[in-house]
Parts: sequence; C-alpha cells; structure tokens
Amino acid sequence: MRLVISHALRKLEIAALTKENVIFKFYRAARNSDTGKVLVYARNPEAYWLDDYKKTY
Repeated sequence: MRLVISHALRKLEIAALTKENVIFKFYRAARNSDTGKVLVYARNPEAYWLDDYKKTY
C-alpha cells in the first residue's frame, strides 16, 4: 500500500516515518527531474497539509 498526497508540487508519497521526521518522496513531480527525489520534514502532529511541516533537509 502507498500513501500518496496531492500538492501544488504534485503527488508525494509518504515513504517513511521516524521519531523526528516524515519522509516524502515525489511520486509524480511538476518538474520531471524532481520525480523520485526525497523531502524530509520534522514531524508535526498538528499538520494537516504539507505546508504545515518544516523542512529539515
């Protein structure tokens, strides 16, 4: 099972969770060169949208 969210950046897969981070991977990106790239954000239990997270890497 894959968890995928839509965003202005396009489709992002929630690839992994750690105690401190949520790791997203571009499933389909607005720019083809970004497809497959990884984004790491600090976990935020109050987040409802990608914009609610703070990027750590």
